Amino acid sequence: MKGQNAVPAGSGGSMRSFWIVIALAVAILGVYLLRTGLRGGGPAGLVPSDQRSPAGTAAIEPVTSGASSVDLASLKGKVVVLHFWASWCPPCRTEFPEFARYAGAHQEDPGIAILPVSVDNDKAPVLTFLQAIPQHFPVYIDQSGLADQMGVTAIPTTVVLDREGKVAWTAQGATDWSSKGVPAVVRKLDHE
Repeated sequence: MKGQNAVPAGSGGSMRSFWIVIALAVAILGVYLLRTGLRGGGPAGLVPSDQRSPAGTAAIEPVTSGASSVDLASLKGKVVVLHFWASWCPPCRTEFPEFARYAGAHQEDPGIAILPVSVDNDKAPVLTFLQAIPQHFPVYIDQSGLADQMGVTAIPTTVVLDREGKVAWTAQGATDWSSKGVPAVVRKLDHE
């Protein structure tokens, strides 16, 4: 009888280790949710107006034929959607078809500029990836360090600039391209 209620030696340490692992997992999940913009309370990544910073000034080069290089300063007066991605990035590859549908539908909108910017080191893998994606809009490659200037630390990252060329909204990680996501942010800025 004496042994039936006894706690095996070392089980207290195992329970403590279990709870430490759980606490670490919750902390990591919290950091992930904050960094990818999956927190509640309004559009993810919305930058308050008093904290907006000016956008980078580097020009981006086209990957696709028929397009020319773009300097962000030349786009003042438009709402600009910069979508940083890479052909080798699994979340980017998954998200890109949704982005392409949005970009294709709004490419001719005179008040909006939509710029997919690859951070690949070379154009060849970007062109190979694009062959599988129906797209009818220019695609660019960042060979001048625009992503660094914009503070991009993860991909995919979407940055929306207001008509003054200042960062108005940003989201790291795959984002929502439905009417309630990025398009809602763009519509709001386009009507300001």
